[in-house]
Amino acid sequence: MSKKAGGLSVASRREYVKTMRKRYQAATGRQERGELLDELVEVGGYSRKHAITLMNEAPSKRPVRRKKRPARPALPTGGGNRSRALGLGNCWRT
Repeated sequence: MSKKAGGLSVASRREYVKTMRKRYQAATGRQERGELLDELVEVGGYSRKHAITLMNEAPSKRPVRRKKRPARPALPTGGGNRSRALGLGNCWRT
């Protein structure tokens, strides 16, 4: 389990941010939002700019899983005749 500033695990921080986002979006005044940001920065260990970004973004329904790219085929290394292996033919031979 990975831990970061404030001693919260990743899952705990996600839950905390989710709760704080609801409170932040329900807040009416600028001062109230500022206080909520101060709390998030202190407890979550985020920078203030990142905390603002977290509070303003829409909550994701599920984590995005990226597909792995297929491995690229290896370039031929050649057994000593690299110009032919690279498809250069006779143009570089002297």
